[in-house]
Amino acid sequence: MRPLANIRVVDFGQLTAGANTSAMLADLGAEVIKVESAGFMDLFRSMGSNRKTVHEWWNRSSQFRFTNRNKRGVALDAKNPEGRRVVQDLIATADVVVENFRRGVLERLGLDYASMAARNPRIVFASISSQGETGPYRLHTSFGSTLEAMGGIAALTGYDGDKPVVSGPHVNYPDQVASLFATGMIMAALREVRRTGKGALLDISQRELTSFLIGEEILAASIDAERADLPRRGNADAGMKISAIVLPRGVPSVRLPMPQMCSWPRVWPRQPYVTVPP
Repeated sequence: MRPLANIRVVDFGQLTAGANTSAMLADLGAEVIKVESAGFMDLFRSMGSNRKTVHEWWNRSSQFRFTNRNKRGVALDAKNPEGRRVVQDLIATADVVVENFRRGVLERLGLDYASMAARNPRIVFASISSQGETGPYRLHTSFGSTLEAMGGIAALTGYDGDKPVVSGPHVNYPDQVASLFATGMIMAALREVRRTGKGALLDISQRELTSFLIGEEILAASIDAERADLPRRGNADAGMKISAIVLPRGVPSVRLPMPQMCSWPRVWPRQPYVTVPP
């Protein structure tokens, strides 16, 4: 099943937030054309590959290959007038643009949503940024770890009395989340284009999406001052009886945390957990 067959995506995406968004569109059948230049390649190309020892290092990074699967690629220098014209013509034939540049880059090149929508009113322009298109922090850049701090996740992670624990550069959890949300938003916008014939600018703030993940904690802290100063709990939880991995003799097993419910003593009178073979 290829629900996005006949959809063309022009991909300026970098790293996970941008490139993985368009990769998932490719998984769903879209034709994705990744635009880079010799002077500005996807940063994932240089990760995990030693430029001095690896043959054709620019195409060997596992991170790059994973987030750019099923795509076509073209090298165009948008700072060059001829290269910029080719990019503009390419976008004029596309259904979707995915980008996660610093705010202002595409405007300076004449490749922003307003300029491209004038030529292609049906274009869905997915702009993934750190802080969104507007606001005092719009020009800030970020990585997954900084988003975990600004979005609030780092206030909840780690152990009591210790420092926050973020997912780190090999996971960058907010980037993964942003690409999932962005893919869904693009597909919803394409349905709207089919219905109305009008495209859209999707203003996707990674910081806002990160904060959304802990929305219940933000709401609770807003109405309960003590909730804002709760200690970090590690993998413990007030509503869970056990949160541990147990490796007994013989066949390893895993004890799963289970909610404490008043009816449980009648169902599991001896132990409030289940044992699952690996």
